[in-house]
Amino acid sequence: MAGTGDLRLDDVPAKTSTDGYGKLAQLMSLTPETAIFRRFQALNVTNLLRLQAELQDMEHELAEIRSDDAQSGDTVRKGYIHDFRSMRDWRDSGDSLQYDLLVAMGDKLSEYNTALTQALELGKSSRPEPREVRFLRNWLVRPSMGNGFLNDIERSTWDDTNDPDFVTLFPRTTQKDPFTSFLNGALLDVYHRLWGHKRK
Repeated sequence: MAGTGDLRLDDVPAKTSTDGYGKLAQLMSLTPETAIFRRFQALNVTNLLRLQAELQDMEHELAEIRSDDAQSGDTVRKGYIHDFRSMRDWRDSGDSLQYDLLVAMGDKLSEYNTALTQALELGKSSRPEPREVRFLRNWLVRPSMGNGFLNDIERSTWDDTNDPDFVTLFPRTTQKDPFTSFLNGALLDVYHRLWGHKRK
């Protein structure tokens, strides 16, 4: 598959069987370096903070319930500290506070651990090259390409204000070769300047 380093805008098929996001998906499939997405870092962190706060509350509530059970006059409740089976079996009698909280905590922990693992993986993701972002932006607005199909708030998806938030699905492998990376990028920059003056 060709990359932005050796593919020019007029090499991309202008006419396809679809438009809008379908056409953009075709571009990203043809030129993997343009598969650039937002990681929504701030939103992911906010979600983690929310889940962490909820677990913090649950942890505190569990400590209080355990203390109440241990100090109660009920021999069964006192035994919860070393007998999960008894806790589970006695929930049908109406004494399900600690067990129900543990089950709810398990669900919340699963959600939190998944979000945390995903955030860690996102932290390892690669950022696109500036030339690749410029290529995509140029494609999006050209009448024969993306034709400015994005509407409303979605128009700002690839704005430069989101540059720190971008990740690429397919990092450029030629970055390991400094000369090739420089040559491809320099030629692409020259092409953008010349093509931008000749076509509107």
